Amino acid sequence: MTLLLTDLPPLRIVLLCTLPLAYALAALAPGRLVQTPQAGWRLARWCAAVAGVAALLSTVWLLVGGEGLARGPAVFALGKAGALHLSLRSDVLACTMLLLVSFIGWVIVGYSQTYLNGERGQPRYIRGLMLTLAAVSLLVLTNNLVVLALAWIVTSLALHTLLTFFNQRPQALIAAHKKFLASRVADACLLGGIALLG
Repeated sequence: MTLLLTDLPPLRIVLLCTLPLAYALAALAPGRLVQTPQAGWRLARWCAAVAGVAALLSTVWLLVGGEGLARGPAVFALGKAGALHLSLRSDVLACTMLLLVSFIGWVIVGYSQTYLNGERGQPRYIRGLMLTLAAVSLLVLTNNLVVLALAWIVTSLALHTLLTFFNQRPQALIAAHKKFLASRVADACLLGGIALLG
């Protein structure tokens, strides 16, 4: 049995939507909010913490309330516009994955801030990291194949910006470009498969 939007408390919907939106906020923050690397890292840490708390609360809510255990996954549409409607799915697996993504994202933000201290281009790295985390969160939550494919492609492109951060290292660039080409082939296969489905 699938739950509909009207069966879920609004707070639960807000918690699930908070995850990709918190990361997207840090990725798309105006330049004046992140003029210095310290300000960018501060915003990234806060957004990662908010996403982590939202993932934890959503998982606890699911397990304590028993929604995903007793009645199946919760699917709710946030808008309907043909193939691109945004429909999110919440079940035990999705909440567990979101908890994992948010925890690893929080750890990476802390590690990256220390590791990249003094490096140029930190705002570009922060934006790429936050965009990657936003896309992965959406990838885990979506219940629509077209949105899943778009989130997959955005994840791959944002990850490419992270892999090319040290652009003065030729071997790293060669590996990143090979991964880029392989990812575009995978994207084409994914889109082809979705087209065949429907």
